[in-house]
Amino acid sequence: MHRALTTSLLILGFAGPSMAAAQVDAPVVDVQPIYRSTPTTTAAECLAVPSSSSRDARLARVLGGLAGGYAGSQIGAGSGRDLATIAGAIVGSEYAASRTRGTQRRCNAAAFEAMEQEEQVVEGYDVIYRHAGRLWRTRRSEPPGDSINVPDRRVQP
Repeated sequence: MHRALTTSLLILGFAGPSMAAAQVDAPVVDVQPIYRSTPTTTAAECLAVPSSSSRDARLARVLGGLAGGYAGSQIGAGSGRDLATIAGAIVGSEYAASRTRGTQRRCNAAAFEAMEQEEQVVEGYDVIYRHAGRLWRTRRSEPPGDSINVPDRRVQP
């Protein structure tokens, strides 16, 4: 049994290389690049600026203080009511101010134009080549030369 297995492996070892598909150089007929679009980024050309004007922020603080003061005046009685009114005015004013803080991105015209553009990147190549009297198509990651190495597709007798 061991001898038969060894003999089989030896036969396959000698026959294996001749059974492998032969490679041939086939002439390239046409090459078309395959493009992928990627958006360009120009975040550096945009600036973060406060979103509300100082007038709007002041108005919000005043209104928030009034609303907070009114709410505080509804709590307690006597000097406790006065403290609640003052505390409510401070809390309301700070809350309104925190709600008006924020930033916007302001960009110049060139940055907007660049954001609308997309960059075309070559992803690969569609290659048409001639072999065995026919045209064949394949994809390659690198640009081919005048010929490419392909498996021989001719029928062996």
